[in-house]
Amino acid sequence: MTQDVCAVGASAGIQTFGVGISGGKHFIDKNCERLKLARILNDFGMKVAAVAILCQDERVFESMIQAGTPCPIDGKIGKEAKALWSKYDHERPDYDIYVKRMKAREKIQKQIEKKEALEEKKLAKEQAKMTKEFDEFDKQVEKKIKEKKKNIEWETPK
Repeated sequence: MTQDVCAVGASAGIQTFGVGISGGKHFIDKNCERLKLARILNDFGMKVAAVAILCQDERVFESMIQAGTPCPIDGKIGKEAKALWSKYDHERPDYDIYVKRMKAREKIQKQIEKKEALEEKKLAKEQAKMTKEFDEFDKQVEKKIKEKKKNIEWETPK
């Protein structure tokens, strides 16, 4: 008899002088079932189906996304699957974690944009200051050129 099952039994009991109570229950290990199903599907040559079964686990789903090979969805794989997962992100097995991560990224992105805006404003002020200094320098140079021209006109005999 094989003991290759994905269930675990648990029981408890209590007894006093005249009365005793006991009970038992079994718990199914969904991850164990998932692994067995994936192994059987793979053995039958159904590799995409095997991956799809494994992708029901949020850890596997996330690792597939991180690896750049999104889990299959509605018979689509690769770029088509990625597009569908983006469109129907609420169907992701890791949806709650995904939403938290996206909110955190959005918060950080806003901070980055705010910092960049301040930097741009600072650069614009510096540029305006430099432009003003350049204009003043340019005026001084033009003034000196005019003075030189006047001196040259006075010095040249007619």
